[in-house]
Amino acid sequence: MTAMVTSIGSRQFGRYILFHRKLRLEKEEIAWCRWVLALLENEPLGSNENGPAR
Repeated sequence: MTAMVTSIGSRQFGRYILFHRKLRLEKEEIAWCRWVLALLENEPLGSNENGPAR
């Protein structure tokens, strides 16, 4: 089935490539959120190593 969809002549080809683009974007979004969470979990609440914002 995948071989048919991945053929540029397939009627579903456009949907297939857009689905995979969306899937990759969502995976990257999840990875970014996990990265931010890791940063937040390692930073004590209220601390700022650069001092107060001006």
